[in-house]
Amino acid sequence: MWFARVGGAASYHVAAKASAGSAAARPRRPAAKAAATNPQPFQGKRRWSEAEDEALWAALQHVPLAAIHETSSSAAGLVHEMAGQLDRTVSAVWRRMANLHDPREFAYQRRTGNHMWPPADDEMLWAALQHVPPAAIKQRCRSAATVVDDLAKKLNRTAPAVWVRMENLHDPKEFAYKRRVGLTKTGRPWSPEDDATLWKGLGHAPLTQRAVGDMAAQLDRTATAVRARVACLHDPAHSAYKRRVAGTPLTAEQARVYKRALQGDNVLMTGAAGTGKSFLLRAVIAALEQQHPGGVAVTAPTGIAATNIGGRTIHSW
Repeated sequence: MWFARVGGAASYHVAAKASAGSAAARPRRPAAKAAATNPQPFQGKRRWSEAEDEALWAALQHVPLAAIHETSSSAAGLVHEMAGQLDRTVSAVWRRMANLHDPREFAYQRRTGNHMWPPADDEMLWAALQHVPPAAIKQRCRSAATVVDDLAKKLNRTAPAVWVRMENLHDPKEFAYKRRVGLTKTGRPWSPEDDATLWKGLGHAPLTQRAVGDMAAQLDRTATAVRARVACLHDPAHSAYKRRVAGTPLTAEQARVYKRALQGDNVLMTGAAGTGKSFLLRAVIAALEQQHPGGVAVTAPTGIAATNIGGRTIHSW
């Protein structure tokens, strides 16, 4: 079956030994010449890549944070080894390890995967690995390693980041967990009625602090949860969006196309801009995905069109 729509729119220091008769007012000129003619390796100021952070964490994650702050002699050998391996200064390695432990630092956020995980990525991750016990995740069990590697490729992330994100999705103290369960003051998940109220109030309105606060009070939710849920309701890849679209009534003409598509007929849908072609297409996709989980391919000829319906381009598929 095919379904188509047509229409619409370092830091280093160089020292030079002054000659016995040199003037005191010109001590730095020989040093400047030495720096220009014989530059030293650039070690301490270049950006840390994700691969370097991953290698550093894998080698030194067992070292306690207190020992890192104290530059403990017990870990000095490993630190010197990693400095040589990464072409970094020893002090830079100590500092980077401290950053990898500090939740306020971007290095920590990137290592844990907290710097840019959209709701759709969390949902895909949870659907694939929710059956794995938290203890097994912390131990990086081999039985789930293949799935983790596949997810890392799909999400364009490192496997360690996926493991850590799964830990966060299980940990009630983490934002990832709170967003996953729609945590509120009472801890209840989001119901269709809550979604309908939220969409009616904030679906097409600016998310000002006052508007979000009023909605949070009305639904007995946190403001953070309200903002996250609105993003989910706008995201075609999220189940909240699909549920919202499926619950919106269709016109008589849209209903006929919808019925034939679900029956397996080939359908060509045309119409001017704004007549509901993308809306109907999303409704059909949501219904087919319920009937055939994992068996629906959503493609479009261009990237913009694919984004609009939560799919991918034909060439990438």
